[in-house]
Amino acid sequence: IKLAGQAMNTDTEGSGEAIERLNSYRKERTETTPVFIKTKIIDDQERDTEEIELPEDIEGTIVSYTETASANENGVINDYTLSLDCYGSFDRMYAEILGRKQLHGEVYIQLRKQESAVSMGGFIFRKPKNKIKGFEDITLSLSGQETALHSLKKSAGYIISYDDKKITDIQAMENICTMNNLFFSTDVTGKQLPETVERQEGAFTFQSNVSFLEILEKLAGVQGHNLYTSEGIVYYRQDKTGNDMVLGRSPVAPCEGMDYEQNDIYKSRIYVIGKAAENSTEYKRGDKLVGIWRSKAIEKEIGYDVFSKEDESLTDWDMIEKEGNKLWKRFNGRPYIIRFNIEDAVDYLSKIKLFNTFQWLDSEYSFLHEKRFMITGYTKEVGMSDCTATITGVMI
Repeated sequence: IKLAGQAMNTDTEGSGEAIERLNSYRKERTETTPVFIKTKIIDDQERDTEEIELPEDIEGTIVSYTETASANENGVINDYTLSLDCYGSFDRMYAEILGRKQLHGEVYIQLRKQESAVSMGGFIFRKPKNKIKGFEDITLSLSGQETALHSLKKSAGYIISYDDKKITDIQAMENICTMNNLFFSTDVTGKQLPETVERQEGAFTFQSNVSFLEILEKLAGVQGHNLYTSEGIVYYRQDKTGNDMVLGRSPVAPCEGMDYEQNDIYKSRIYVIGKAAENSTEYKRGDKLVGIWRSKAIEKEIGYDVFSKEDESLTDWDMIEKEGNKLWKRFNGRPYIIRFNIEDAVDYLSKIKLFNTFQWLDSEYSFLHEKRFMITGYTKEVGMSDCTATITGVMI
């Protein structure tokens, strides 16, 4: 390995204070830029080569199916898993599945009233096991994770940096998905990531032990929309403006086992602390920017209860204000959480997804009646004769 270099050009094209500062910095500190020439690897190990035949598809009949998904307070998916019991050919299905370390399977469900089976998406299944209740009562139990989420939860393995690349948050998210060979879908307009302060590590440099999902969550925090996966696709989308379904304590949309719960995370004050990226009439580059949200009424009731967030990726007052308003809404502006069951969920199964919305009907409680909620968690269970669901929704 040889290193060679030449003087770096210090006359960056463009004008303005940022360009002048960059040229001055390089003239004072930069002499040469190293260049990687070549390397040679000597490996005398002999290897056998042969064609690999992929295994054939394995089919079975599903006896029971349970799908669970949830999101965290920041609007980011943290769980999307599936468990199922099935049975099939003893001489092929059981032996072949138990002999594999990992399976990629697409699950199809055909409910009553439906003419054909519907795909529930792809999942990565690991640790298959047999469940034997009797001499001939044998089923295969599989537990898996949605394919895109499975990929994103892996560690990056090397340092990834988007600092000073002059790209937007959306472009960086697309890049992460491309690394994992995943499709990316969004309705959000990209916002350019802020430049770093000299001699300081930027907010968008990620170490090798950080997962791809954590990187995406950090990038999603720039604008604060919803990040989730479904059917092998990564989505970053704004809150829906319409309703996907109507539910409630009503003959029109019968639900059972309802729990109405007040949001118990009120804060009387919120501090948002960022760092200025450029000079202005109010501050200098590198100065701390502190935004404060306060409610005397809430403070009188619950006392001095503070939430503080410090994030150097917040680089101007607009970003500080937007983040503070989002946090205020999260803690104090979403007062109710609803949990309930749908005993016959056949007509709702395809609509019960993370961040889908529903209108809630309950004429007995005016503060909830006809209000809109967003799904932040659910469980769907399908058996041989029934189909039920449990939903958690947050008022929006």
